[in-house]
Amino acid sequence: MKRIIRPERKYFELFYDNLRKEDKKEVIKTVKDKKEFLKLCTMNLNANFLALENDFPLAMGGVKDVFFNDLKVGQIWLLTTNKLYTNRICVYRYVKYMLNFYKKEYDFLFNYIYKSNFKALNWLEKSGFKTVTLSKTLDFKLFYFIKGDFSFDLRYFTG
Repeated sequence: MKRIIRPERKYFELFYDNLRKEDKKEVIKTVKDKKEFLKLCTMNLNANFLALENDFPLAMGGVKDVFFNDLKVGQIWLLTTNKLYTNRICVYRYVKYMLNFYKKEYDFLFNYIYKSNFKALNWLEKSGFKTVTLSKTLDFKLFYFIKGDFSFDLRYFTG
């Protein structure tokens, strides 16, 4: 049985231990190890949802507010475990619902994704996000969504 819940502490270690290797590369960009990941999750990860099947975590995601001039900017994120692919349709439907909600709430959504995370990059592009290679590091790409017709200088996010 698949269900979506608010993240609970008891799932964080199991989640980390089963991260897809592409997602683990992205996590390591932010935190150095499992202990730091668990501390971050416990303190404040700004997680909005955790997808479970039979009490096993499949995906966790959310948005972190970023203050930038007068715009409502959010750093959107989604991490998945290896088990996601056995249950991806249900999870992707929910994530698409959440993306549509975030697109209405925020003027600009962004994050960085590991360049070889092809499945995620493909899915993000199908969900209306654009990507650009970063000038500081060629290992990551910026993905972003701009609401409306205003212009936005991406140099702040690309380096």
